[in-house]
Amino acid sequence: MATSAKGRPIRIVIFIQENKTTDFYFPTLADWGAEVVHPGHLLPNAPDFDQPHDRNAWVHYKMGDYPAARLQVDTDRVIPFYSWLAKQFTFCDRHFGLGTNSTPGHMLAIGGQTPTLRNPPSTQPEPMWDLPTLFKHVERAGLSWGAFPDDHDYPVKYYTELSDPKSRRHIHAWTTTSPGSAWTRWCSPEDGPTPSSSSRGTTGADTRTTSRPRTPRRYRIRSTRRASR
Repeated sequence: MATSAKGRPIRIVIFIQENKTTDFYFPTLADWGAEVVHPGHLLPNAPDFDQPHDRNAWVHYKMGDYPAARLQVDTDRVIPFYSWLAKQFTFCDRHFGLGTNSTPGHMLAIGGQTPTLRNPPSTQPEPMWDLPTLFKHVERAGLSWGAFPDDHDYPVKYYTELSDPKSRRHIHAWTTTSPGSAWTRWCSPEDGPTPSSSSRGTTGADTRTTSRPRTPRRYRIRSTRRASR
């Protein structure tokens, strides 16, 4: 998040990934004041598997049928660029999942609400919902925006208000370099920490609101305390 001389944001870039918790990615940020779990025993490389993470797995976990996998990576070693972004810019240590499939989480992230608790079936026509998005809020405020989903336009394709030609010009296109803009990119699994990619780092950033005192090496940790439970 870049800021002007008066401290107002002039450009916000949001990277969206999924299927891993904040504690999994960022345990070493506990040393910088972030509220994350850091019991030690960090993995020097990312796991080569992905644990079940659909709603069925969550329900059985809550019922006590089996424990959740408790794994954490060494942030600075496995995802050094994530670590740099979190320290240099902004970081959010309060995250709350819906306990279900991918689509609801993505729609919550860009629209603040979700009309479904599952992924739309691939064997049926794709749905479209008449729901607001942060992109149009930005546009109505007189600012510019851009969205960079995957090759299938997931999940922006589910929004009626993003289907018109004018809105489509903002998708998959760097249309502005002007101050006052918001860009959102969905990262593919290949962007996340895997055994083959961890050595080169990855890209990602979150936002938070309330600042803490400056920490050494000109890095800053910011925290939010307004999240509802």
